[in-house]
Amino acid sequence: MQKKFVRREVLRLVAGGGAVALAGCLGGSDEGTTDDVVTQSPASTGDDATETATATPTATTETATPEPSPSATAWAQAYGDAANTGFAAEGNATTGVVRWTAKLDGRLQAPPVVFGDRLFAVSGKTLAAHTRRDGSEQWTRTFGATLEHAAACTDETLLVAADRLYALEPATGKTRWESVVGDGPRTDLTVHDGVVYFGAADSKVYGLRVADGEQVARSALFPHGGVQTPAVDDSGVVVTASDEVTGLNKRGAQQWDHETESTVNAPPTIAGDVVYAGTSDGDLRCLDRSTGSKRWSVSFESSILTPPSVSDEGVFVVAGQTLHCVDPESGDVRWSQRVDDATLTGPSHAPGVVYVGSAGHRVFAFDTEDGAKLWAKKTGHPVVVAPTLVGDSLYAGTSDGTLYAFE
Repeated sequence: MQKKFVRREVLRLVAGGGAVALAGCLGGSDEGTTDDVVTQSPASTGDDATETATATPTATTETATPEPSPSATAWAQAYGDAANTGFAAEGNATTGVVRWTAKLDGRLQAPPVVFGDRLFAVSGKTLAAHTRRDGSEQWTRTFGATLEHAAACTDETLLVAADRLYALEPATGKTRWESVVGDGPRTDLTVHDGVVYFGAADSKVYGLRVADGEQVARSALFPHGGVQTPAVDDSGVVVTASDEVTGLNKRGAQQWDHETESTVNAPPTIAGDVVYAGTSDGDLRCLDRSTGSKRWSVSFESSILTPPSVSDEGVFVVAGQTLHCVDPESGDVRWSQRVDDATLTGPSHAPGVVYVGSAGHRVFAFDTEDGAKLWAKKTGHPVVVAPTLVGDSLYAGTSDGTLYAFE
């Protein structure tokens, strides 16, 4: 069922730059009031890369630090898993207390990824590995091109999108193999069943074997470009590009194609037998996974620029300054939260809690059932990447290159 959700827009220009705050200068508790949130009811080359070992920790510890939860130790790609669900089945950051902060070399370009006891973050031309426990830096590596996309990690390989695709040793950052296929990745990296998938500079989608870089998949050309981060499951690959949502098999051959009335600027999300995709017109579409036919759509007044975060608890989608929870079966809007009068990052969630960052210098946690604000914490600068959730820790990054770990 299609449902129009109307709300008042307040436009705010968020300027970049400005003074850089020290990593340890933090607001310990939220100073905002309930006015902050309004509840609404539905009506380079290989030679360019160099490695720098760093022995001095760059982290500022805020509280006593327990060991990371052993029950959930991976957010191994940009949106948590290969389907782009942004969902962590175990764990939660329940208090919003800052555990530690770490200062990176520049603005965070993409969400950090976590595997085991290491966190990997990209900023500027630098990839940095940090210890999850206290944020101390383990190693850094500088590339000849700006790193604009999230890394991806397996138990033996760290994958990085620079001027080409690099496969590194997670413990050291040393190169295992590299590939210039497609003239290099232009999306975040998605790993599924031993294959890494990405949209490339030549407007095609490729799949390379993680073990050795051998090409195993290639799509046809997307003539209008705009390829977004692929979502992958056992049935194949789903990709958005320009005004299309396209289903591919594991070799890259097209299975189906769904045309939208406006540009799709966000990656898709796969959830069981459906696919979710948001458009620049604010239209959230639910498509049949097998055929691409539309099951339902719901419209919002602002563009959808990030993939929905999806589980049995709901479809959580950001449109402009508002976080919405949509019923996955009907498309009805369950609740909406106008947040901070500022642009929001994409959402991430765990059982009972959904998280979002704000250009208004805050990280928020909301109850998934009714949208009630559970906590909100100030940061020194705008939050620019979707939060990463692993175990009892939530990781968020700001425009000045500060990485926060909340518990």
